[in-house]
Amino acid sequence: MIEEKLLLDWGTKIGATAQAENVEKHQLEILIASLESIRDDRECLLLTAAFAKKQSGRGLVGNQTTTKVIDALGELYKIGGNREDARKMFGVAKWVYEASKEKKELLRKMEVRSIEEFVGLLSAGK
Repeated sequence: MIEEKLLLDWGTKIGATAQAENVEKHQLEILIASLESIRDDRECLLLTAAFAKKQSGRGLVGNQTTTKVIDALGELYKIGGNREDARKMFGVAKWVYEASKEKKELLRKMEVRSIEEFVGLLSAGK
């Protein structure tokens, strides 16, 4: 079983980076949908990583976001993760993306590496 803390942190990195790069939220939803492209619960992680790279090549997902997606899915695959783990991770990414809209300029200047850092960022400057 994959530790949920890893999924939270990876999702946070992806969502915050996507917001900073002006990736449309719909692209995160498309990545989630791409997990369903094949039946295998583990190989779908690799296929989705390849799909993220394709979307990046089309200019629909930023380079840094793509790198984080590929790194996260590759690591998840290596440690035995599956489709459900990736769904959770991308779900967190969507929530972080939506919650960080007002912090976009700050996110362009800094890299958020964990859910704790992100929550600290949200509570700063209230």
